Amino acid sequence: GEMLLLRAVALAGCGRHKEATEAAESLRGLDPTGADNLYNVACCYSLCARALVQGNPSQQLTDDQKAVQADYSARAIENLTRSVEHGFKDFDHVRNDTDLDWIREHPGYKKLLDND
Repeated sequence: GEMLLLRAVALAGCGRHKEATEAAESLRGLDPTGADNLYNVACCYSLCARALVQGNPSQQLTDDQKAVQADYSARAIENLTRSVEHGFKDFDHVRNDTDLDWIREHPGYKKLLDND
């Protein structure tokens, strides 16, 4: 699991978001109800959403790229929510984890953090 997590983070950091999502899904498959694992998958998807902008020097995304980015953000929120449902309770860590910076403005993030 640790190797898949590192791979996903590294790929996202290089802008290779499609490959990073494959690693994230493999990671999720290892422990689909593990709170910490789901949290890590959420971080991967948040980094993938950010990677679309990082890999685009103009910072201007096409409509297709925006749709992919929205999907990644939604998957990050979904996995973060499932993580909490399965017992993840370290909300201070959630608030301070820079891997999640990209999704902080997402309504699902705000809803989740308002309920802690």
